[in-house]
Amino acid sequence: MRIIFVFLFLLGLMSCGEDQKKDYKEQISAVTDNMHSEDTIRSIAHNANLRTLQTSPKDIIQTGLNDIVLVSIHKKNVTNHTIYHKEYQYYEDYTKEINFIPGMGLMYGYNMINISYYNRSTNTKSLFFSRPVLIKSLYYPCTDKDSIDGKPVKRNYFMVSAYDEDTNKDTLINKKDLRRLYLVNDLNSTKSLLIPNNYSVYKSEYNKSFDAMQVYAKFDQNANGIIDKEEPIHIFTINLKNPLDTKLLYP
Repeated sequence: MRIIFVFLFLLGLMSCGEDQKKDYKEQISAVTDNMHSEDTIRSIAHNANLRTLQTSPKDIIQTGLNDIVLVSIHKKNVTNHTIYHKEYQYYEDYTKEINFIPGMGLMYGYNMINISYYNRSTNTKSLFFSRPVLIKSLYYPCTDKDSIDGKPVKRNYFMVSAYDEDTNKDTLINKKDLRRLYLVNDLNSTKSLLIPNNYSVYKSEYNKSFDAMQVYAKFDQNANGIIDKEEPIHIFTINLKNPLDTKLLYP
C-alpha cells in the first residue's frame, strides 16, 4: 500500500512539472531586438518583434462575412511543431449541434500569437495585432445559419482574448500577465478593449435571454500587473447586438 502511495505521489509531481514546463513554453519575449524599422511591425519598447519568432500558419478559418478569411499564426516550439486546439461547436442534449454563442464560431489555441486577416474581394491582408501576443480564444462569425428562438442571427465582428502586454514586467508575455478581451470590426480597421485594462478575464457564459456574454474578470487592485488570489472578481455583461455596450454587472 505504501509503495502504491509513493508511486502516485511521484506521478503527481511529474504531472505538475509537465504543466509548469508547458506554461513556461507558452510565452514570448517582451524585449525588442535592435532591428531596422523596415524589419518590424510597429515594434515598440518592451514588446517582441514578429520577425524574431519562428512561426507557422495553421488553420484557415472561413467566416460568415463575405470574402473574409482568417489564418491562425502559431509560434513553433523547440521541435518545430505547433500545438493547438480548436473548438467550434458543442452538443446540447446530444441531439442538436449549436454554437456556444449563436452566430459565432470559437477557436482557441496554444502558442497562437496572431491572426492574419484576408479580404478576397480587395486582395488585402492585415494582422489583428501589430506585434506578437498570446491569443487564448477567437470568436468569429460562423458560416452556418444560426438562430435564437427561431429568429436568424448574424454577427459582423470578431472578439479576441489575449495576453498582449508584459504587465508584470518580467520580460515575458505569458499566463502570469493580465488577459484582455478585444472587439475587432469586420474590416479589421478598429480594435476596441471591451474590459478595462486593469482586469484579467478568465471565463465567460452566454445569456440567451439577453443575447449577452457575461465575462468574469479579476481586478488588479494593487496594480502590480499580476492577478493575486485575494483580488476581487467582477462580472461584466457584453451586449452581443452591440458589443461596445458593455456594462459592469457585479459588484
